[in-house]
Amino acid sequence: MQNILPVGDVKIIVMFEISHTETTNFMYSLHTEQELLDLFNSGDKAAFDEISSRYYPQLYSTALAITEQPHLAENAVQEVMEKAYEKLHEYRGDSLLLTWLRKLLINHISNRQTNQ
Repeated sequence: MQNILPVGDVKIIVMFEISHTETTNFMYSLHTEQELLDLFNSGDKAAFDEISSRYYPQLYSTALAITEQPHLAENAVQEVMEKAYEKLHEYRGDSLLLTWLRKLLINHISNRQTNQ
């Protein structure tokens, strides 16, 4: 793909390539939370990648505030996202998806700390 950028009397041609993954990620980023959930529940498992990307920063911040250790926070978020992938069909929509994911995360960390 190329763009032609006029700069005074000179035209600069900018060439760039967008990978399939970048195109797919961009496509999903245009969807609302509910649309992503609907896509996921109808069998489009790639929609979960966008859900993960959207909420990772907030979940990591929450986990880091609780564990106070970056590697433990990272592991907790990864484990919870794996669990969320399996349990997303249980999400009823009574709260924001982020709230539901945070609840899973906090319970997960609490259970890990209790079992240690």
